[in-house]
Amino acid sequence: MGKDCPDKHKRNNQQSSLCFKMRRNRS
Repeated sequence: MGKDCPDKHKRNNQQSSLCFKMRRNRS
C-alpha cells in the first residue's frame, strides 16, 4: 500500500491525501 502512495512532496494531490489518511489509520 505504501508503494501506491506518492512522495511527500506530492501530498498536494487528492490521491496523496487519501493515501496519507489510510497510512495514519494503520498507525
